[in-house]
Amino acid sequence: MEMINKIKQDLSTIFKTLDRAFKHEEDIVIFDIGSLNALEAIEFGKKFVNSKIYCFEPNPPSYKECLKNTYNIKNIEIVNKAIYTSEGNIDFYPINTEKTITTHSDGNPGASSLLKANPDYPYEKYEQNKISVESTRVDKYCELNQIHSIDFAWIDVQGVGLTVLKSFGEFLTRLKVIHIEAENYEIYQGQEMFKEINEYLTSKGFLLIAGNSRTNYLDNFIFVRKVEIFKFMDILIKSRFNLLKYRIRFNLIPRLFNKIKRIFKL
Repeated sequence: MEMINKIKQDLSTIFKTLDRAFKHEEDIVIFDIGSLNALEAIEFGKKFVNSKIYCFEPNPPSYKECLKNTYNIKNIEIVNKAIYTSEGNIDFYPINTEKTITTHSDGNPGASSLLKANPDYPYEKYEQNKISVESTRVDKYCELNQIHSIDFAWIDVQGVGLTVLKSFGEFLTRLKVIHIEAENYEIYQGQEMFKEINEYLTSKGFLLIAGNSRTNYLDNFIFVRKVEIFKFMDILIKSRFNLLKYRIRFNLIPRLFNKIKRIFKL
């Protein structure tokens, strides 16, 4: 129950966005990519009762957890595949939850990735195994399963967000809302950064309305179609205000303090 309540709290901003983008009775299609345990997907399904939700989770233990949590929920489909730019078998690096050094009580299996971890990441020390998993592209999966459009994408893929976005192909032009975790620090070796993701989505007609683009490590970001920006203006204003407070607190004030110290040789 504690985990469910925390998830509901974490979903508050995206729920405000979705409330403006869709009616609760709409037949919307949701892709949850990097699902881990499908708990967010379950909450989306409760909010949009006529939705169809596809959860993609390549890590075998997490896939089983998704199946267990969504047992008998008819509008959620669990897919044991990684989203990538090609189809076939690819290397995947699941977290060894017993050897990883982390504050997460479960060993943080959600940090599993298609990439090897950066050993210099200061907050956690990931111990990874190596397995082979099946991959698919979003557009190819839609073609094979007669999915004609995707309305909302929830993406949490540990360093390969841009790769996932590129796999949408033309389906990206039909998306209205994207929620994606992205980093400003290389938590995984050779990973894709927030700047690249932001530039790509901006070029495809999206606008960032929430998330701290100045974060030192990572944050969750919400993008919406520019043509519908007036629906989300209050969220955009609040996000910009929070970013301004962050920059004042963590950039401007420390710099002023250091300058004063130098002047008075404190």
